[in-house]
Amino acid sequence: MYSSYEAYIRALLPSKKDLKSVTKISGPFTLLPSNGIYFKRYPYKVKLKDWAPEETDYYKRRREYVLRRIMFEDFLEQEAEAGHRIVMGRTNTLIYLRSYKDLKVFVAYFHQDILSVYGPINQEHINMLLSPEIHCAVRGPYYKKYDCKVYVCYKWNKNWATSMYSLSSKTDRISKVNEALDFFDANIPSDDIRRMCSYYRTDEFYTSYKHIKQLAPFINLQFPDIRMIITKCLFK
Repeated sequence: MYSSYEAYIRALLPSKKDLKSVTKISGPFTLLPSNGIYFKRYPYKVKLKDWAPEETDYYKRRREYVLRRIMFEDFLEQEAEAGHRIVMGRTNTLIYLRSYKDLKVFVAYFHQDILSVYGPINQEHINMLLSPEIHCAVRGPYYKKYDCKVYVCYKWNKNWATSMYSLSSKTDRISKVNEALDFFDANIPSDDIRRMCSYYRTDEFYTSYKHIKQLAPFINLQFPDIRMIITKCLFK
């Protein structure tokens, strides 16, 4: 059963069937792994080459900017079936797309103008991007050993509106977080976990994702008020 926030996030995410690895695309541009779903909606980002109008007159320059945006808007409204978003700056333009099919169409038309394409690079990456419980870190293992970082905190509860300033309530939340951390310490080999300094009512540690996957069901049963925010490294 998902919380209202988790259900909201899941409703925004693109369909898994619409996603494929960007490594299947080739062209005169750089392919890079994405570190998340952009704006919670777009798994692909296309960065275009720097561009600026040659006109020196302010109004003529603005006209060139407007015409360039209209060109992309018109093309994407006609061709991008799953949805799109355009972000334009002074010299750079970013195009966000929701499906691999739309990405292929855009690349086919504008490949000479593209500097880089961001997106999932394999099936495991796709699974990570579509999981609201896991954040993706485009990097190798932490400290060259641990492939995930776990941030442990207390789940937000609507009853906090009246109890969050209560000393006993605060002490109880800290106690439960510490109990969960002790559970991890007791069930993960000491050479495969690295605890960090606690801050406020939270704590984090580094470990191997295989241990978190095994212990997650027990955490959910034994500590239903505890939330784990997991960041997993993309590269081994």
